[in-house]
Amino acid sequence: RFTQATTYGIFNRLLYIDNAASEINNIGFEWEVENGHNSSPLYPIRNDGTLIGGKFIGGPALSNYLIQTYGTLKHLDVYASKGILFNGYLKKHYNLNVHTYGGQAAAEATNTYVYDSYFHAETGQALSAFYVINCIVIADNGAGVSGTRRLINSTIRNANGIGVSLAGEMIGGSVYTENNVSIAAGIYEALGVSIYNKDYIGPGVTVSNGEISNCAIIDDYPFSGQKSIEVDSGATSPTITNCSFDFLNNSTNNVA
Repeated sequence: RFTQATTYGIFNRLLYIDNAASEINNIGFEWEVENGHNSSPLYPIRNDGTLIGGKFIGGPALSNYLIQTYGTLKHLDVYASKGILFNGYLKKHYNLNVHTYGGQAAAEATNTYVYDSYFHAETGQALSAFYVINCIVIADNGAGVSGTRRLINSTIRNANGIGVSLAGEMIGGSVYTENNVSIAAGIYEALGVSIYNKDYIGPGVTVSNGEISNCAIIDDYPFSGQKSIEVDSGATSPTITNCSFDFLNNSTNNVA
């Protein structure tokens, strides 16, 4: 356990893996930053090598991310106000379990692969990452996933923010969003996705010159006037094919 006063400018690191060739295996080990201040260095735990296993806890005084990584993370349990900042270009991370109570669960500064992981943000956005594969992402009060180039076979559950903002393709999986757009596709593709848009008059999905294909879309707004898919103003070549539409309130004012 690491603790110190919160005076500006005295913050130290609890753990710094400095060499890309270094590896620490934390089976059964727990690291806790109980108290401190996020001045320079900004992140109490930094990994440039490979960090495997262990539990990492951050106290409420930490306003920044608990972990900054330029290397690889595997099998970590993280509980903090804000979780992980991914800095390593095209680094691959596996089986992370991240729960945050004061901000984003994980975000990237450079293109990142995340596999088989769980991200839960009680407040704010849950995840921004370029490649997200076989993950579960939950945001209790914020956006789900943003800036993703490839979102594959993942489950997104969020409220009061856009469920998925695409910068590429979403293939398979599901999105369940309350009080906002489920998928903002733009010029990109959503293929074979199950979409549940709850308590929002619409649209459930927005698209510009992109593609929505083989998606099942359910709108759960309890009154008439739902819009399931809306094409952005100025778009000239959107593609919408082989989709199914279901409305909780089967009114003639609903628009697929």
